[in-house]
Amino acid sequence: MLRIIDRYVMRHVLGVMLATIATGVLVLCLARMLIVVQSGASFAHNFPLVMKLTVLFVPHYLGFMLPLSLFWASYTVVRRLSLNAELTTLLASGVSLTRFTLPLLLMGVIVTVGNAGILGWAEPWGRYLYREIEFQVENVSPYLAATEGEFIKVGGQTLLVEHIDQSAGTFSKIFLYEPKTGGGSTEILAESGNILVDGGRVALLLRNGTQLKLKPQGTGREPAPESLDFETMIFPLSSTEKPFRAMGDDEQEYSLLGLYRLADTPPAGTSPAEMISELHRKLVIILSSLFLPLLATAFARTNARGRNAVQGVISFTFLIAYYQVVQFGSILTNMGLSPALTVWPVFLLLLVAALSLLAVQDLRAGTPVERVVFAINSVMENVVTWFRPAPPRRRRRRLPRRRRSSNAI
Repeated sequence: MLRIIDRYVMRHVLGVMLATIATGVLVLCLARMLIVVQSGASFAHNFPLVMKLTVLFVPHYLGFMLPLSLFWASYTVVRRLSLNAELTTLLASGVSLTRFTLPLLLMGVIVTVGNAGILGWAEPWGRYLYREIEFQVENVSPYLAATEGEFIKVGGQTLLVEHIDQSAGTFSKIFLYEPKTGGGSTEILAESGNILVDGGRVALLLRNGTQLKLKPQGTGREPAPESLDFETMIFPLSSTEKPFRAMGDDEQEYSLLGLYRLADTPPAGTSPAEMISELHRKLVIILSSLFLPLLATAFARTNARGRNAVQGVISFTFLIAYYQVVQFGSILTNMGLSPALTVWPVFLLLLVAALSLLAVQDLRAGTPVERVVFAINSVMENVVTWFRPAPPRRRRRRLPRRRRSSNAI
């Protein structure tokens, strides 16, 4: 059963995690939106579509931000408890350091399970939907490339638009002509409209217009016209509708179970090494969340006088370097090397570092991280002393000697 101190630690860790995740995901989403807008794509000015594409990248960003936020939250909370002497008081009351890390380990288990669902299933699903929307946009792109006041012909349809509002994605004063097989045609005049995309089908939503249909009446007879006034009409634009492919084009669209089952029989265009690399990279990132709180605790422990920014820089640099090495190991696995030689030794290094720092930090005065920080500060002070000019020497002023008076008694 969780004690009051456990709930206290978990509540503060959760608060810092949520703030870190919200900030990180927001920044990454804004960067993604900026990339899409600056790409010059035909849909770059369609804000709802850009937002939809950006949201589909959120699972990918969460897979990275969850372990990072857990590490940073654990480091921040433990360091604050250390600086305020709360951790010292707690340890002096008989609570061991291992018992103190129990709520942090519980948070690690929760993050591990959540990240398994995100990286294992949500991220592949998001990538597939992202590519499906790209496919739909490719179908509709000829119509989005229409120029004001110029005829554009796609297939058998001819479109003329007098005004285009790129920011809103709407057309004004539209003329549409489509000949029919076997004779006859359809002509439409509308005041405004916009393009709809649904499941690979492209249609034009027209407002306040007139439709004129010419139906063939037989050999030698004039087509019979039919006129229809409408307020709204959905007119299909894509005459040849081809559905989007099924999920599973490459290793990024497979769940963890799919990567494991199809590692030996990957889809066309994907090698077994790529399937194995994606599977083991995700497993290492997911399992890392179990031990990141322990590493953060070892890095964060300090005394009340140990306010030093170098300690946080070292811990954060270690975490970033860890993820970069995991990515590099994944690249080596793509080249055919075994994951037992590329990514899993990095994970074992994290595990050994976390357990070792916690085991030895009480054997000597000060924690291991503090001793590293003190050593760095000492070296920096010596370097600064070498280049600092020596202060000028002051000459000692000699006081005049007093003469003894001859009348002195």
